[in-house]
Amino acid sequence: MDSAKVFGGTATPLPLLLEAGVRERLLQSGRRLFGEKGYFETNIHEVTDGAQLSVGAFYTYFDSKEAFYAELIGQVGHDARAFIATNLAATGTADLNALEFELRGLWLWLVYLSIDKHCYNIVREAEFVLPATVRDYYGAFASGYRRRPPALRITATCPGLDEETAIEYLMGIAHYFGLETAFDASPVNARALVEAIGGYLSQGLSAFLTPKELP
Repeated sequence: MDSAKVFGGTATPLPLLLEAGVRERLLQSGRRLFGEKGYFETNIHEVTDGAQLSVGAFYTYFDSKEAFYAELIGQVGHDARAFIATNLAATGTADLNALEFELRGLWLWLVYLSIDKHCYNIVREAEFVLPATVRDYYGAFASGYRRRPPALRITATCPGLDEETAIEYLMGIAHYFGLETAFDASPVNARALVEAIGGYLSQGLSAFLTPKELP
């Protein structure tokens, strides 16, 4: 692993709307409020007040609070995937091996969390409110793994490893990495965690266990 390829360079934020329409204003308000207060503690009046719109405007675009929440989850997933994919492409994938590509993606995921501080809370709470929508959220990330060029898949360096198992494993790592770092303001700790994950992926867990811990 070349650390400069994983952690170096720059990242470009997603484009910002210069003038948001009514629907987008509602989503922006809901994204902030649901992220800060949570789904159950936020009501439609607060969402519309935050967007400086009427309650009637809300129901022009959304049938219910649950439908609105589902739209937010889809938007959060789209934005996260777009940010990571755009910046991975800008890195120059031809210069990365499979391990560097995976770790660069984890690092960009952390960068995205630092930009959008509300997205993780929205998705985590949705697991208990709209589980089917959350399955679709993670399913879209899994599809992204499947579209990777063969040379950039972890399975390329692990003969005999089932690809679907590898995808679930890597998504689990990204999920718990997000939990570990989303509320930690120290980028040093996050970088050390990415490097540790790199060690596990490249050498296997047993390489880091003491003789007493080995089976």
